[in-house]
Amino acid sequence: MIQNFESGFSGKWGTNGNIGNTADENHENFAIVDNPNKSEINTSDKVGKFHRLQSGNWWALAWFEFNAIEITASLSQPKYLHISVYKPIASTVCVQLKDKIYEPTYNTGELKNDKQIKINEWQDLVYKITSSGTFSLMEVKPDFVNSPPLSERLTGDIDIYFDNIVINDDPTPLGEEPEPLPEFKGKLPEGFEGENTLIDPVFYGERFGSFGQTGAATDLTVVDNPAKVGINTTNKVAKFVRKVDGNWWAGVYMIPLNPMVINENNKYFHIMVYRESDPTPLSLKLEKSGGNTGDIVLDGNVAGTYDWVDYVFEVPAEKYDTYDKIAFMPDFVQDPAPAERFFEDALIYFDALEINNDPNPRTSAEISGLFTPAARKLSSWYDGNGNIQIRLPQHAQNCTIELVNATGQLIKSTISKQHEHNVTISANGVRGFVLVKLTTASGEVYTSKLAL
Repeated sequence: MIQNFESGFSGKWGTNGNIGNTADENHENFAIVDNPNKSEINTSDKVGKFHRLQSGNWWALAWFEFNAIEITASLSQPKYLHISVYKPIASTVCVQLKDKIYEPTYNTGELKNDKQIKINEWQDLVYKITSSGTFSLMEVKPDFVNSPPLSERLTGDIDIYFDNIVINDDPTPLGEEPEPLPEFKGKLPEGFEGENTLIDPVFYGERFGSFGQTGAATDLTVVDNPAKVGINTTNKVAKFVRKVDGNWWAGVYMIPLNPMVINENNKYFHIMVYRESDPTPLSLKLEKSGGNTGDIVLDGNVAGTYDWVDYVFEVPAEKYDTYDKIAFMPDFVQDPAPAERFFEDALIYFDALEINNDPNPRTSAEISGLFTPAARKLSSWYDGNGNIQIRLPQHAQNCTIELVNATGQLIKSTISKQHEHNVTISANGVRGFVLVKLTTASGEVYTSKLAL
């Protein structure tokens, strides 16, 4: 038990961000009070109350010290923190364990939960802890919403109550039935063709996601291959939405079921990448509880604009170990910032994740029988006279043809005429890489890439 508020506080307590921007020992806005609703999952006498000021920061929090506890946890063997909340609004609740407020040695980081659905009723929220350490201070950010602003979300100050903060091995919220889950099958190598992949969107969302940017379920998904060309003509791939307002180091993480054993005979991590913007450096980091490989950075390949490239990351010998988490940052550029390089969120696709002993880039996305050939390559060329010539696929009529530049912007589009076999599009003023995309009336897509 971290705190049930029945016997008072064991140390200091206060708020931060409610008044000002630093931690204080304000006991008026955070105090122990009578339970406002003794019912169902919480019939205790005393609870904690945070008086959330409408004039405060969006991240305003209550903090308190507790008797130090040792937590032993990892990605494969996590612990679960439970906290019961009673709120007049439904919003994200964020918690964080530390050993001290500033410059902590042990820190779980911000743990967020947006599953609150009950209003003015007690509800138990659960957080997964995957890091070990000695902890003695907790921060509760019980209304962790940065947009819209408080002046629009709240009509005035609100009181938020919380109680029964415990850590155990049970991921099921108090008062709820465990959800039956099918067997998880996300393993390496991964080609994203099956129903249970490393980024299964239904049952195991905690095993994947984005970081370094405002998170959303649509940040990392399995989608149709946007360009069945070159070395990758498989049906399905992973898509990462790189937010224009995210941190420069934003990326995705995945936790396969099988551990990743890196040694002299198994040290090359392959990832195929496709993007419709100028290539940039990429970083791969393998992680485990208490350590990681560090950033393994490769320069972006200029051929990787509108085409698939197999990037090979070599793990250095001093980092040979067993890892259980993949962190992939496919746009690893600190300066200029993403907001200065992109007009809108960038889409970056990746596929065919595999660890092997071959330093050479692969020539196809065939891994463990996941290859499903279905290439549709468009025949097009620059004629030297300012025009792009396009040969239409056999029997294709009423086709939509688009020219897209390296930043993802549509340059030109046209529709082929009946019984036309070749189409000419002016390319005057167009420079750099251009994707030629042809969509037939039946929905088939053909692509090619040209350098002008």
